[in-house]
Amino acid sequence: MKASHRFVAPLAVLCAAGLISFWPASARALIFPPPVFVPASSSLTLTLTDDVLAGSPNIFSDPIAGASIPSTIPPFQLNHTLTTGTTPTTSSALGVAGADQQTSNIQMGAGLTSGTGTLQTNVPGHFYTGASDTDIAVSYDWTIGSLGFPQVGHFPGISYSFALGGVVGTGGSAEFKVNMKFFTGTGAVPIQVGSLVLDDLFSTAGNFTKLDSGSVLLNGGSTIPANNAFQMIGTIDFLAKNEESPSNINLQSDSGFGIAQFDSLDLPEPGIAGLAFAAAAAMLLRRNRRNAVTISA
Repeated sequence: MKASHRFVAPLAVLCAAGLISFWPASARALIFPPPVFVPASSSLTLTLTDDVLAGSPNIFSDPIAGASIPSTIPPFQLNHTLTTGTTPTTSSALGVAGADQQTSNIQMGAGLTSGTGTLQTNVPGHFYTGASDTDIAVSYDWTIGSLGFPQVGHFPGISYSFALGGVVGTGGSAEFKVNMKFFTGTGAVPIQVGSLVLDDLFSTAGNFTKLDSGSVLLNGGSTIPANNAFQMIGTIDFLAKNEESPSNINLQSDSGFGIAQFDSLDLPEPGIAGLAFAAAAAMLLRRNRRNAVTISA
């Protein structure tokens, strides 16, 4: 990406990560009609499954109605442990998660609370054959403003940043997966205009960290028409599998993704952040390595 093509990261991502986002003067000067979040048709569900390979796993689910979805990064909305067996021979799965929606005239997004993730402790019980999973199911709806999205002279894209970390126990694994789809339209059948699919697998025993960040084009670079419905729907999963010692995976800082505006069609390739975003993200990862967050029972 050429240095002259400046990447504009979404407020939902950079602010969620504790970073500052600076917008061009043209963006600040223009009063641009923002999208409107639609609580009535939006939902958020946080679910912990103790063993994804079990025929009848233990499941704990926390559905959150649209009107109750916060607009800033919240404390954990899910903080639950599932246990199989009797002391001292047990297996357990801990899931913690927090999620929000964030809306402004230059972004539509979702943030995730630092520490969100999964811990599986399968010893000494060995009741689980598969990974434990903390699943965040998002179905968010907006109505685009009267001038479309984004503002004239910009292009729509998806920007994301997930600061991952944890521990892979001996013989175990940890995995982070995102499968999100984005739709727009005015009729009964929405049109898909983009997707975000990520899969990070960690299988080497020991501590790990990874900053998974980048950007992808949305709607072929075309403006989303005025007054259209816009929807993001899909899942974010944190999976941990333990054979001989506990495994966990969780966010090392507030993270998230959002629909952003870009100054150019010359977007970074998927998985590679724009110049300004990459520098801020690298600084964030260095800080997280010094102050790692690890969930524990």
